[in-house]
Amino acid sequence: MISPGDRVARLAGPMSRHPTRFALAGILVGLLGVLGLLRFSVDSGQSLLVGSNSAAGQTYTSFAKSFGSDPIVMVFSARNPTAPYLESNLEKLGALEIDLAHDPRVASVLGPGTAAGSLRQAALTGVSNVLVEYPYFVAETDYIEQVQAGNTDQNALAQRLQTDITDARALLELYVVKAASDAHNARAAYTPQPGDRVIDSREKAVDAAVEKDPLPPLWAEYIAGPGQPTDQTA
Repeated sequence: MISPGDRVARLAGPMSRHPTRFALAGILVGLLGVLGLLRFSVDSGQSLLVGSNSAAGQTYTSFAKSFGSDPIVMVFSARNPTAPYLESNLEKLGALEIDLAHDPRVASVLGPGTAAGSLRQAALTGVSNVLVEYPYFVAETDYIEQVQAGNTDQNALAQRLQTDITDARALLELYVVKAASDAHNARAAYTPQPGDRVIDSREKAVDAAVEKDPLPPLWAEYIAGPGQPTDQTA
């Protein structure tokens, strides 16, 4: 029986005498292996994820024959060119897109309603932040003034702080409701004029109506930030 060591010794002799031949043989074997790899491909198609005879496989095959693999684009048309820009229509589009996005068979949805919904959510988030931050700013400003005036009764200061927060929040809500009502009325009463832009002209009229409303107390100071110069006009 020939041991592994003897086999290595027998191969070592010819390799040392003819190294070029063995090198060429090794390169040839490597090239043959590369050619074999080039013929190798990976298929991660639907048929490997689920059986082709399963309900999911048949549904995918039928869908691919009709629609292919590209995203589905839904096109809406309107006789009135301003219709897609109306708030009520944008809300309806947003609701439709939300319904489609909640469908487990839908990967993602993007459309005009999505953008409008995102802007509206951002506005609501901004209002919510103000309703939280502004009352504390008013209350803390009053707290500092009380301390500077020599009031050191911590129990009275704590009670005054909570009262200021509650009163400032209620007052701000009244200002917001008043401004929102004026904006709604101005938008509803606006009469389109020749040359008006679809939305811009009407919203300028809304801004002009809301600008007449008074601002809450310390609003300029709150917008500027603690210790910063204020601009009442801005």
